[in-house]
Amino acid sequence: MSNNTATSTIKGSRSIERFVFDYTINTTTNEITVNASINGINLGTSNLNPENSNQDFGQNTEVLEFSGTVSANYETSELHCTTEIKEYGKVVYQGKGTIATW
Repeated sequence: MSNNTATSTIKGSRSIERFVFDYTINTTTNEITVNASINGINLGTSNLNPENSNQDFGQNTEVLEFSGTVSANYETSELHCTTEIKEYGKVVYQGKGTIATW
């Protein structure tokens, strides 16, 4: 599972472009909670574990659609994301990045 032999809870926040990811990683239980937001808009909370290591998030406004996926790789102890913004249904931004390693 985790490469980290310490039993602890890791908390942090990471900005990737305009997206903000607040995360908590419990290295004892291998449970990860990630809250995604952009410009103060809550995009949802993802709860990950080894059996459910990918979750989508998103939120729509009248004009914009914000969406993405958070993925935990328990073998490499990495938390990744992919993100997308659509304006009137047209993709105007796509990105990906590493939120955290543990």
